[in-house]
Amino acid sequence: MNQGPLAYGKEGSTEVELTEFIDCAERYELSISNSSAVQNFTFTSPQILNELIQFLENEEMDELGISASNEGPTSLKKGDEFSDRASLRTYSKKEKRIAFEITLSLPDLLSALKQASTDL
Repeated sequence: MNQGPLAYGKEGSTEVELTEFIDCAERYELSISNSSAVQNFTFTSPQILNELIQFLENEEMDELGISASNEGPTSLKKGDEFSDRASLRTYSKKEKRIAFEITLSLPDLLSALKQASTDL
């Protein structure tokens, strides 16, 4: 598959990259990483960046479902204990628990998303 970088943002150790699949209609891969882990998601619209920014800026919402797979759904959750943290959580369908989690700096993630959105 042919891929091309579409948008990129970095703040601290948090990186956000949106890649466009050139040979597929309306298919984009979003990669969110920190210094220890990376998670990739596939979407049909590059507008996912703006949706994530709106979620992080909305003080009333604390969790947003962002992806579903055969293994289980993934959500972005704002910190319960620490307000400056956010977590990407992938839940196990089979075991009904968190299977994988990346904790990120919420201000860094928001900044990286905003930087990447300016590339669109």
